[in-house]
Amino acid sequence: MRVWRWLRGKGRQGSYFRKSLVLILCIASIPTALIGAGSYLLATKQIEKEMHRSNQARLAKAMERIDEDLSQLELAAAQWSLDPLFNETIRDTNFRQDFQKTQTLYSALSLMKNPYPYLSEIQLYIDQSQPVVIMEDKGIIPVSGEAGERYRSMMEAVEGAFWVERMPLPMEKRQEIAFVQRLGYGQNAYGLLFLYLDVDRVARAVNEFFNGTNGASFLLGEKGEFLVYGGAASGAPPTAFEEGLQAAVADRGRAADVFTYHWGGETYSVSYGAFKGLGTTWTYVAAISLSQLTEPVLAMSRLSLGISALGLFVAMLLAWIGSQRLYRPIRQLVGRLQDHRQPANVPGDEMAFIEMQWDRMTSQSKVLQEELAKSQPLLRYGFLLQFVQGHYQSMKEEEIRDRLEAFGLGTDHRGFVLMHVQLYDLRNPENRFTEGDDPLVTFAATNILEELLQGREGESAVLNMQDKSIRVLLTYDLEGSREKVKTELFRIAEQWIDVLGKLLKMQVIVAVSQPTLQAKDIPPLFAELRQVVRYRDLQREGQIIDMEDVVPEKKERSDYPFELEAAILEAVKLGIREEAATRTAEFVEALVHRSGKEYAVQQGIVQLFGGIQHVIMEAGVPSQGAYDGVDKLEQLLQLKEPAKMVEFLEKAILTPYMDELEKDQLRHRKQLVDRATDYLQSNFTNEVSLETCAEQLGVSKFTLSRAFKQTVGINFIDYVTRLRVEKSKEMLRGTDWKVSDIAERIGYQPSHFIRLFKKFEGMTPGQYRDNVPMLRPEEPGGE
Repeated sequence: MRVWRWLRGKGRQGSYFRKSLVLILCIASIPTALIGAGSYLLATKQIEKEMHRSNQARLAKAMERIDEDLSQLELAAAQWSLDPLFNETIRDTNFRQDFQKTQTLYSALSLMKNPYPYLSEIQLYIDQSQPVVIMEDKGIIPVSGEAGERYRSMMEAVEGAFWVERMPLPMEKRQEIAFVQRLGYGQNAYGLLFLYLDVDRVARAVNEFFNGTNGASFLLGEKGEFLVYGGAASGAPPTAFEEGLQAAVADRGRAADVFTYHWGGETYSVSYGAFKGLGTTWTYVAAISLSQLTEPVLAMSRLSLGISALGLFVAMLLAWIGSQRLYRPIRQLVGRLQDHRQPANVPGDEMAFIEMQWDRMTSQSKVLQEELAKSQPLLRYGFLLQFVQGHYQSMKEEEIRDRLEAFGLGTDHRGFVLMHVQLYDLRNPENRFTEGDDPLVTFAATNILEELLQGREGESAVLNMQDKSIRVLLTYDLEGSREKVKTELFRIAEQWIDVLGKLLKMQVIVAVSQPTLQAKDIPPLFAELRQVVRYRDLQREGQIIDMEDVVPEKKERSDYPFELEAAILEAVKLGIREEAATRTAEFVEALVHRSGKEYAVQQGIVQLFGGIQHVIMEAGVPSQGAYDGVDKLEQLLQLKEPAKMVEFLEKAILTPYMDELEKDQLRHRKQLVDRATDYLQSNFTNEVSLETCAEQLGVSKFTLSRAFKQTVGINFIDYVTRLRVEKSKEMLRGTDWKVSDIAERIGYQPSHFIRLFKKFEGMTPGQYRDNVPMLRPEEPGGE
């Protein structure tokens, strides 16, 4: 029914996906027909060559599998030999009297054998005054005579670990393949650990990759004798076919080869190769009947034309089953593009819907860009207004220049010059403005100055200060001379005085700064220009005041370091502890150097104290909370020495506030990270990113990323990856789901998940699951 609904277009997918998939499937059936027709032209030799290659690949895979399993046994034996249970104190144990230790050994031997299906028996030989062999099912067996000599010769072997192809089992007549691991080193050896292979299971492993191929596969020992073959478990001798293969391999005299072998009217593709264990070399031989393999290939090629139609139907059925995964990217894109305020309806044609939504978003983007362009002047004005008032003291020179460049004030090979325009009422004017008209007058004057500057070469910014004062920032070419710049500025100032005086009937004073190459000098220069205006001649109505003419006189009268005060307040506002302390020391040193009078220094520090208190109140940190209700101003006024004043400001004012600010910031960061981790715990199976998580929490991605790094110690992406790996480990331990299913559940492609898991855990998910029983005792309480 679901397939019928899907074909009729009533499923979750749209028409674009269905039409494209049906077209691809129809095209896919054409190569199937061509392959069927072309199979008739393949020669038998070519098929045999491919069978040789296939047989060789199977052999290599089987050898790799068996070699890997045997290597794991060798590694396990080496690890067990280092287990404290098997240390040299075991030589002095009376196993018949120490019942508890004997039972522990029985349990250990049983547990050691369980994870390894190839093992049939594990035997422990202890070289005591009366040597014994300990086996789980046979108990404690004394060793003497010929058997004792055999064990002693193995104890004296040069190798500490080796394979024995014919090792007798105690109390039995049969011999098995065994791996021997010596306990102890050299003269201090005290025992042997024997791992006997289960011949039946090894035989099944040898035949695993060649079942149903009407052939044979077996293992030959180092001297060419049979070790594992089809009838080895039952004690039956090798078949004549297997013996013939053994002889043919021996005649070729190579370690590995592929050849064609004829027997009983059949033709076989024979592959063999050697792999090495510790102390021995074994040969893996496999033969596959070519006639059995080639006949089905030829038969299938004859039927392939008829099967094309059936293959198309099956492909459509499989495509429908896998459509959820194939369609997932388009469905997710359609879901993201849908308006979530409306009912979720799947569009008829996804691509048409995506195109429509793309056009809509493009239109919205254009509108937003236009809105941004409209708001650009406001953003520019806001930044420049805060900048000239000293609110960006913590920014570096390069950062300030980048900001100015972004707002249209080119700084490349250009310097800066500042002008401050102050408006005053005329004495006995015909039409006076009232006090409430100050913003209107300043606004009108600002517009007039902007129009007058439009024809000037170079960028400029006119800032309305709302108090009958206007600040103007101009750039000039560094190739021009200083005198030329000054001449231009005075010409501009005269024009302003003339135009503003006539239009507004106001007295105009223009203060001109000295040129500067540093953008960081702009705020303090504007602050000085504001003071320079005070040096106007009250007897004149329109004046141009050059800062360079009055700065010496001004500096004699003003000893207060305004620029350092602005830097201190900015550092306090941003919570930069070291910067605030350093600038405070420089501030007091500047007061002492400029005035040298105790009262002047004390007044300056009180002024700074008031500014700091204002910043603290703006930050929302109560003075009572930071200072425990103590009147710090009274304590400050009692100090006389500048060094003690600096120490007091740092320890009693700045440090408590910074501590409170850091605690508040830390608390907010921790709350943000807690909310983020809660969100990730609930949504780690989805496609989460730093942007989507920040959007869910209502913060910027930079804020969330910084909070994660400072609080958790790792970045956001690493945290998500670690979380998903831990969740996958829980699934590997607690469920029998496939690794691919677990990968999809935590939001990864299987191949990427396996690489990621191995990077973090040092093993693949499958290896981790196989080793879980061994890992659990080392993980108290579980994960």
